[in-house]
Amino acid sequence: MRNYMGFGVWEFSDDFIQSRKLEMVAIDSKNWLTFFQNEEANWIEFYPFSEYHGGGAPYIINISDYNFETWLKEHEGFVTQIRDLIETKVQ
Repeated sequence: MRNYMGFGVWEFSDDFIQSRKLEMVAIDSKNWLTFFQNEEANWIEFYPFSEYHGGGAPYIINISDYNFETWLKEHEGFVTQIRDLIETKVQ
């Protein structure tokens, strides 16, 4: 897990969906985002390396009980900032 401004970020997989009992609630195909919920929180799947073949590896962020639209407005550029965090930890 990585930490972005107090929000947990994980690599995304089908096993992750099942282990957290996530339910997809919406898709934003323009921005490559998928929105999920479970009993505890709202989650956003995203692709920080979208220029890679197939969109690169997906990641997911737990945004707690924040409204999706509000969180995205308050955290514009989160995909790029998380990409920077990922690249820094890899090096």
